[in-house]
Amino acid sequence: MAGSLAIAGCTNTDVTARSAPSTYLAATDASAAPGSPIRIGWLDAGASLTTALPAGTLPAPTRAAQAAVAYVNSMGGIAGRPLELIACVSHDTDRSTSDCASRLLDGKPDVVLKGVDSHGSGALGVVAGAGLSYASVQAASTPELTSRDSVVFTPGTVGYFAAAAQFAADNGWKRVGLLLAEPAPAAQSFQAFGLPAFQRLGITVVGAPKPSEPTRVADMVTAATGGSIDALLVLGSNGCADLLKAVKKSSYQGPLLLSASCALPDVLADRRVDGAYFLSPDVSADANDPDTAAYREAMAKYAPDVPTYGVTAQGFSAVMDLYRALLTAPVPSILDGASLTATLRRARNVPLFMGGGATYTCDGSRLKVLSAVCSGLTVISRYQAGQWQMVHTYDAGQIINAE
Repeated sequence: MAGSLAIAGCTNTDVTARSAPSTYLAATDASAAPGSPIRIGWLDAGASLTTALPAGTLPAPTRAAQAAVAYVNSMGGIAGRPLELIACVSHDTDRSTSDCASRLLDGKPDVVLKGVDSHGSGALGVVAGAGLSYASVQAASTPELTSRDSVVFTPGTVGYFAAAAQFAADNGWKRVGLLLAEPAPAAQSFQAFGLPAFQRLGITVVGAPKPSEPTRVADMVTAATGGSIDALLVLGSNGCADLLKAVKKSSYQGPLLLSASCALPDVLADRRVDGAYFLSPDVSADANDPDTAAYREAMAKYAPDVPTYGVTAQGFSAVMDLYRALLTAPVPSILDGASLTATLRRARNVPLFMGGGATYTCDGSRLKVLSAVCSGLTVISRYQAGQWQMVHTYDAGQIINAE
C-alpha cells in the first residue's frame, strides 16, 4: 500500500523520541517489482524531537523520498527488484547523525543515501567503515565533498555560494551581505570554497562568519547589513523566518537571495520575500520540465499533503538520481552492497533528475577540488506573486574550477 509505514521494533506508527529516532519505511507500490528488494538506508534531518513524531510530520524530504520509492517501484524497480527505504531522522548534529548511520546499518541496507542534513561527515565515517556505499543529494561538510568514499549528486551549499557569487557579478553587485544560519560545516565550506569565489569575482562579502563563531540573530543581521550592500544572501536550515524578521527591523530594503531551505510557508507569506531569489540544486520551479512534471504527479499521488517547493524536491531527486545510476550497472538484477560503489563511480553523463538537461559524472572529474561531487548544477529562481520562475542556471564547477 502506497505510503505504508512500519517502525523497527514498534507496533504503532509513531517514531519514539530518542537521540536519533529511526523508522523503517516499507517498499511501496512494489507489485510491479516482485524481486528481492534493494534496501536504501535513508538519512535526513528533522526538528528537535522531544515527543512522539507521527508519520505525517516526518521531514518533507523524507516524505518525498518515500514517494520516489513508490514511483520507482510502480515502474518495475531496478530490473524487477523493488526499492525499500529504511529511514532515520537526525537532529542535524554530529552525534545524532552518526547515531542514525549506526542504526541504519542494523537494517542491513545495500547503500546509504543522505537527504538534507549538514552533519553527514560523521555518517560517512560509519558507513565507509562498514564497507557500504554512501551517496547524498547535497553536502556541506568537507569530508563528504572530497572523500573517495562519498558520492554527492549536486554541489549543494557550495554550489549556492558559487552561483550567488556569479549572480552578484552578473548583476553588478559589489558588496553582498551574508546571513549564514547553518551548522558549522557550512561555515567551513564557505571559508574554503565560497569566499574565494566571491573574491575572485571582485565582490566583498559583508558579515561572513567564522566556523567557530556562534552569533545571535540580531548581531548577524547588524553585521551583514552594516554600511552599504547591494544584496543580501541568506542561508538557513531552520532559522530563516527569524532572520527575515530581524532583517525587516533593519534599514536594508534591497534584493534578497535565499537558499531553498528558506522556502517555507511562513517565509513565503512575508511580503518582504515577494520578488526574492532562491537558490536550489534542481529545476523544480520549471513546470515545463518533464522530470518536474513527473515529480509533482508522484507527490500528488503518494504524498498529497506535502508542499513540493523548497528542499522537498531534494528528497525525491536523491532517490531518482541513485535509481538512474543503478540502471547503468552491467547487470542491475544482481546489484548488492559490494557492487554498488563501483556502479556509482562508473556513472558517467547520467541525466540529473530535474536537472534541465544537466548530467552527472561521479568519477571525480567534475569539480577539481571537490572530487566527490558529480555535477555543478545550481539554479536561481524568483518567487513573485505566489509564482515561481526560473531566472538562471549555473555550473558551480566552472565557477569553482576557475583559476
